[in-house]
Amino acid sequence: MFVPTPSSVVRDRAETIARGALLLLNTRSQILRRLLRCYWVWQVPGLSCWIVRMALQSRGTQSLSCPCRYSEIVDVARLLLGDRESVQPLAATQAELKSAFEEIDRNAWLRPAVLSYFADRLRE
Repeated sequence: MFVPTPSSVVRDRAETIARGALLLLNTRSQILRRLLRCYWVWQVPGLSCWIVRMALQSRGTQSLSCPCRYSEIVDVARLLLGDRESVQPLAATQAELKSAFEEIDRNAWLRPAVLSYFADRLRE
């Protein structure tokens, strides 16, 4: 089902979530960076939340300097969209991210639109 949406709203929310994912991927630990991208980690209750907290504690000193490809950032952003419990420690540090997730929770059409935005960006 296609719902026409204002592209700026979708783009802003998607890029906010992508910045949150990049913030997590900016960890100094290669192991945490790899675990953040593993789908199964997000399926184990409590594990993803713990990894998010660890990634936030060990993130690099330089802001958003992770040598990641955009596809890796999108993978983590998609996983963040599916797990609200794990987002809480991250949202506590980023007010903009918290408001983006709250808006996605309020508007059912926004989540698929954000996922579609990520898919379109990956095809570019």
